[in-house]
Amino acid sequence: MSDEHYEVVLSLLRKFEVSKKLYSKYILASKKRAGDLYDDMTNYALLALVLIELYKIEHDKHQKMILMNALLKLNDLNVSVIRELAAPVEFYLVYFALAGEIELTDALFGDKI
Repeated sequence: MSDEHYEVVLSLLRKFEVSKKLYSKYILASKKRAGDLYDDMTNYALLALVLIELYKIEHDKHQKMILMNALLKLNDLNVSVIRELAAPVEFYLVYFALAGEIELTDALFGDKI
């Protein structure tokens, strides 16, 4: 992933951390939202999947914890609305996001839990 793309993801992450919302459209240059639609749960699951992949390639421990914290929050939100998901693709994305979280936490804690 390029540094520019990484910064875009981190910017979206910061916006999510503050508002707990991911809007469907953003203006890339200014990183400001370009609409009011934020209830597409596919976006939340997709960001969770991106964070899982970033976590795997990140070397800085502090940054890894920021990514893990955001992943936990996103998946908490994903689980809280699971009964409202309508499209099968949403279920699959949430499933893989949760499976990825479990994989990372298992690797992080191992047999310590």
